[in-house]
Amino acid sequence: MSISCISDIHVRRPDDEAYQLLLQFLGHPKVKESDSVAFLGDVFDHLTGEHEGYLEKFKQFFQKVEELLVAGKRVYFIEGNHDFHFKKTFHKRLARTLNRSELDSFSYARGSLTIELGAKRHLLFHGDLLDSENKAYMRWKKIYSSKPFGFFISHILPFSIVEKIGDKASENSRERSKDSFNYHKEKEKYRQAVQVFGADLNVDRIIGGHTHIQDEFFWKDKAYYNIGYPLKDKSFLFIQEKGVERVSLA
Repeated sequence: MSISCISDIHVRRPDDEAYQLLLQFLGHPKVKESDSVAFLGDVFDHLTGEHEGYLEKFKQFFQKVEELLVAGKRVYFIEGNHDFHFKKTFHKRLARTLNRSELDSFSYARGSLTIELGAKRHLLFHGDLLDSENKAYMRWKKIYSSKPFGFFISHILPFSIVEKIGDKASENSRERSKDSFNYHKEKEKYRQAVQVFGADLNVDRIIGGHTHIQDEFFWKDKAYYNIGYPLKDKSFLFIQEKGVERVSLA
């Protein structure tokens, strides 16, 4: 059994480098040989709310996901902090052409999922659960994850306005991060956080993204793997019971 995982591509437009990288991932031989494929959040720079406009904008992505399911693979989509409140629209899109068995092989989740590959248990998540000490971020996460917020961006705001707000919010986030980001300090912070987070979890490996810091960290009987930032690192994770491999997208 095997699973290919990617996150934090931050696709903005169908004509950008990130989208081509996403399609390259979906067509990679390792992905095609995998039993499962997992998207661990922030695949898109902003894809928020139950808007069918995204289905047309990123048509090739949804077609490729459908092809994976038709080929008999499981597909996992875990929300990030840039792509969320899209579950109903995603399911509706797939339900138009897939049979029940194929559709049942698709899982859309908020938070985390636990899967087994042989004797190894894996927790898959976006990674922002490690930011529990960042009170400002956790307050914002509580707001944007709420049902009222989801209803507002899905049914009150038109798609064009959501797109403009999302573009602006993402740009502001990037500018703030430029000024404060210290690679080595942040890596150590998240290594400490994952030890606290994973202390009581009955898993062998914790797989995530969010930080944009590629990492492999081992403590006690557990391992933490961070996908990193594919636009810079040009890689994804291919996971089997026997080990975790970083596969090049260069």
